[in-house]
Amino acid sequence: MVTAKSINDRGPKPTEGTATEIRGNDCPAFFTGFMATFSEQTGRSIDAAFAAFHADNPHVYERFKALAFKMIRAGKKHYSSKTLICAMRFEQDLETVSDDGFKINDAFTPCYARRFAEDFPEYKDFFEFRKSKTDALPRVQGVLEFEETCDV
Repeated sequence: MVTAKSINDRGPKPTEGTATEIRGNDCPAFFTGFMATFSEQTGRSIDAAFAAFHADNPHVYERFKALAFKMIRAGKKHYSSKTLICAMRFEQDLETVSDDGFKINDAFTPCYARRFAEDFPEYKDFFEFRKSKTDALPRVQGVLEFEETCDV
């Protein structure tokens, strides 16, 4: 039986191993503070999942670009890619084909922002980027060329 502990009773967080190894299969993430990675949850990398989603839904990137340029025309120098994705989810006429049940998975937000920066280098600083394990790997049209070599 798993019981909830106070946040102070947990001790230091481990720094090595996967989320499943750290918390064990029988312990829900909310008891330990660790969440499974995207690849642990889905069995594939974010880049591989994004490539499949984008192939089925190219109109999502078109809408993302349209909203980004709307903000640029409005005088914004920086903007949140997350806000654009949330606005797109809210649009009732935007339909997507997805194998995970989400209209647009949150994990794809940085993929769209990085692709926008690659397609429009004059706006490379419009979105703020966090470091990613895949930043240094070769990409073809915003998608990792060697998807199977890494995970985000």
